[in-house]
Amino acid sequence: QREKNIKGCTWFEVTVLFHSLVEAGASSDYQLSIEDLWIKPTEMLMNKKRVDSYGSSCRRVKNPSMEEFFSMVLHSEPVIIEDAIDGWDALNKWDLNYLRDQVGNTTVIVYSSDDGKFEKVATVHELSMLPDYLSSAAEIGVPMDIENDLNELLIVRPGESEVTFSQFVEMVQETEKEKSMFPDNVAPILYLQKHALSKWFTVNKNIREDILPNIGDGWSDFLMLDHHLLWLGVNTSDDTVAPMHYDEFENLHAVVKGNKRFELFHPRDNSNLYYESSTKYRSLHLIFEWQNKSLDLADKEGPSGRFYRLPYQMSTATLQPFSPVDIDNPDFKKHPNFLKATKMTCDIGKGDTLFIPSNWWHRVTSTPDKDSGISLGINYFYKPMWRMGNDMQHFSHDRAYDHLTRVFNLNTKQGLKNVVAKDRWRNPVESETLKEEL
Repeated sequence: QREKNIKGCTWFEVTVLFHSLVEAGASSDYQLSIEDLWIKPTEMLMNKKRVDSYGSSCRRVKNPSMEEFFSMVLHSEPVIIEDAIDGWDALNKWDLNYLRDQVGNTTVIVYSSDDGKFEKVATVHELSMLPDYLSSAAEIGVPMDIENDLNELLIVRPGESEVTFSQFVEMVQETEKEKSMFPDNVAPILYLQKHALSKWFTVNKNIREDILPNIGDGWSDFLMLDHHLLWLGVNTSDDTVAPMHYDEFENLHAVVKGNKRFELFHPRDNSNLYYESSTKYRSLHLIFEWQNKSLDLADKEGPSGRFYRLPYQMSTATLQPFSPVDIDNPDFKKHPNFLKATKMTCDIGKGDTLFIPSNWWHRVTSTPDKDSGISLGINYFYKPMWRMGNDMQHFSHDRAYDHLTRVFNLNTKQGLKNVVAKDRWRNPVESETLKEEL
């Protein structure tokens, strides 16, 4: 694979490779940096194309061939594909009423935010200056003591409510009409995010048929689909903002309704975004408590409720794929290297599909359209292409690796360990297939 063109290998060559790794003394404690995991394999595959050659905005293409899209993936180039979902009935049919008719009885998780930001990074000191309506902790017997380290970074997470989709639609409609019913006139901004679309496929075939033909038919067949997620923003007067983060997957994001702005940064900007793979964050969870416990929002009193926050001392620090830099109002005293970061802005609307390469940073701002009152996008996440550039990492996620570990007895004293932390990614997978160790 060191040659310019990508070539395959035989099973004999694979077994020789692993035998060589064992002889070289690869240990179970072997850890790979971002340079080893992504940058070196990717640069090898794309023949060291310069980062700044991409420009400040995404180029647009139509009807790419497989060879053209293969080149985009190998070169790790974000691209807008204008006609990838032209045949979808969902473009004209999907709105809140239609979806309620199709999947109204299914269970969904609705996320609530006070400011439209769904997950964000803040310090303990910044959280001490939260608005008054967030000052009350949920009454669970845990004190809200401010700890000594005021600079500790926390993830502020939105409230979550498990309801039926029909109840979700009622929450949206009544909340929009009765904002004055909420304390301090702060009604929750609602977002149905990262919903596993396959759950709807099993209960209503129309949902599946509405997004046919399959995205990428004929030009993305070399990628292996892992899972897909639905993102539905609803408040017509407010944008929803997903935080600056990265995903390990190759990503095709198709817009069915509304408009989305993606602000992207190359993985080489990790240090300029002040991300360290070893950094762990604790979380401060918001709770939105609906006063109408039955969720009968047709009640004469109308909807009401308020935000609370759980003490972050309750949470355990975990690895997270977030950047602490506020890209709208950067603090250059705190983050001077952000001046070196190069941003690419990609604006997409109804019918557009954006290819986001593996490990690219992105912040997403979604704006509902005026006709339907919603913004709706679907993520198609594919196994990352860059793994083919690093045989040890690639095969440690493959069934072939299990076979080879048995053949060479790698899992005794000198086994290779999976180095991907399963809690690191913002977007969940529908089935956990990764092994913690072999």
